[in-house]
Amino acid sequence: MNPLFNLLIIFSFLHFHLHPAVAWNVGVNYGTLGDNLPPPAQVAEFLKTKTSINRIKLFDANSDIVKAFANSGVAVTITVPNGEIPNLVQLPGAQQWVATYVTPFVPQTNIIRVLVGNEVLHWGPQNLIDNLVAAMRTLHQALVQAGHNHIQVSSPHSLAILSRSQPPSTGRFRPGWDKGVLAPMLQFLRETKAPFVVNPYPYFDVYPKNVNFCLFKRNRGRFDRYTKKMYYNMFESQMDAVYSAMKALGYADVGIVIGETGWPTVGESFQTWVSPADAQTFNSRLVLAVNSGKGTPLMPGRKFETYIFGLFTENQKPGPVAERNFGLFRPDFTPVYDIGVLKNGQKSQTRPNPVGPPKSTARPAGPGPAKGWCVPKQQATDAQLQSNINYVCSQGVDCKPIQPGGACYNPNNVRAHATYAMNTFYQTKGRQPYQCDFSQTAVISNQNPIRRCRPEELSLLLNLSPPQPLRSTIAFLPSNFTILAHHAWHTLTLGLGTKKSKVIIFVFDSIAGKSTADLTWPHEIPLGDVNKRLIRGMNGWDFARFKFRKGCITFYVFGVRRSGERGGFQCGEDLRSILHSVVSLKDFLDHTAMLALPNQRSLNHSSSTNNNSRSVAAH
Repeated sequence: MNPLFNLLIIFSFLHFHLHPAVAWNVGVNYGTLGDNLPPPAQVAEFLKTKTSINRIKLFDANSDIVKAFANSGVAVTITVPNGEIPNLVQLPGAQQWVATYVTPFVPQTNIIRVLVGNEVLHWGPQNLIDNLVAAMRTLHQALVQAGHNHIQVSSPHSLAILSRSQPPSTGRFRPGWDKGVLAPMLQFLRETKAPFVVNPYPYFDVYPKNVNFCLFKRNRGRFDRYTKKMYYNMFESQMDAVYSAMKALGYADVGIVIGETGWPTVGESFQTWVSPADAQTFNSRLVLAVNSGKGTPLMPGRKFETYIFGLFTENQKPGPVAERNFGLFRPDFTPVYDIGVLKNGQKSQTRPNPVGPPKSTARPAGPGPAKGWCVPKQQATDAQLQSNINYVCSQGVDCKPIQPGGACYNPNNVRAHATYAMNTFYQTKGRQPYQCDFSQTAVISNQNPIRRCRPEELSLLLNLSPPQPLRSTIAFLPSNFTILAHHAWHTLTLGLGTKKSKVIIFVFDSIAGKSTADLTWPHEIPLGDVNKRLIRGMNGWDFARFKFRKGCITFYVFGVRRSGERGGFQCGEDLRSILHSVVSLKDFLDHTAMLALPNQRSLNHSSSTNNNSRSVAAH
């Protein structure tokens, strides 16, 4: 490790503990998912008199909590729940929200910021993403009109907004979100001098070989060959990846606030990197890092306003056991571990006191993703399953399919709907065994429980007889593999169709080639015929074929070029370009546009971000 880094850590640690009352930039996330939490007034008094914590962030705008922090000197950030975002797009709705949740409490309560939603891009659904920036602008206008000019407006993001992050200097936002959502948002933040809020969690990127890197412990470091910078912890690496993405859009000047980060004290049995000592190590060194003024390799000299997750252990928080054990304090105000925030120097007790330790049902062989589907246990009650549904849907998972008229509404019962919701959460969160815990009401099964759940377009497609092929669909789309991986994976793993479902995609190197072929192919090639008869029937054309599966659907991809043109498909770069064109079909995979109805001739989509986009036709 860089000796200067060690020296900085040692000096900062001594300075912090010798002067615990020194001004610092670290606050806490005040969550309320517990049935044994103290009243807000007691919490406010405790933070004011017993700790150095001088700012909190709420996940809503709870009036009792906001009022309790009046005249406390604690800076308060409140949040507009995701579901209320569409109501703020129009000025009257934003004015009403300000009149209800802000004006009655200021200036007595020091509300410094309003966050619009929580990780909206990560969780969706699309209508919230589409309305996010407009709601932020309108809410800001309403705050100014009400005389609250000092209150900032922003929105927090998970690191799922990045399409790549390693090495940090190559960090970029996901195509589609970059210029469609994040650039307008960053422009708004620049205009209003508000920060870009991100939630970097090294904990969610940890695996056995990088534990020290994630915990700020001694390690060999990682070298960014483009900037010649060394990184000795995941936190700085994540922050610089975000900064690089902002810089690539021209917004390097916008400040960054860390809305959430932290480390749990209790995890699954295989998570050997989760303990009170590990949480203490991470959070204490995080405090030093964000307050030292050292900054990061690409942002030297910066301090970062940071909110640790969370204030209390929350015994009613659904999900894996770790979710209930991120707290710095127990509900009786005793510290779970010590990071130097108590003014009287009180130390943590030795008992770890885990909340809700799990009994593993997934039998994981290691920390990697598990296979299968997450389903309710037989003994799980309807009340427990309804609670699971409420939790999943509150986390931004698209629950429209289990609402009236949705593709998975029938059978209309709690267990069927919970199966869809829980499995969707499990699949989209990476299929980690601890993401199928749900307070021990779920188990991982090797049987797909929702194979009958499929959109109308797919049902019609599967019912078509071979002599009735669909017409071609053409699109222009940019190339990015991560779009497919993030947005389409959950769609294609929810039992859409059967194990024999096939999608045929033809990729042409020119519009002219596609147009010529389109005149004859729908009349000559049966749907689903992907064997050699297809190629034999297309004299005068060269083919290159790819085959891959996503969920229960097999994709057959044919690169097509007239015989003799540029020597067929011998060039490896041509093959990579074709594959990139296919795996970037975000709109097709998200909206089943490639499974269009017979009377839909084509779907055209152009992207100005990539002038070299390929022409793609789907039969």
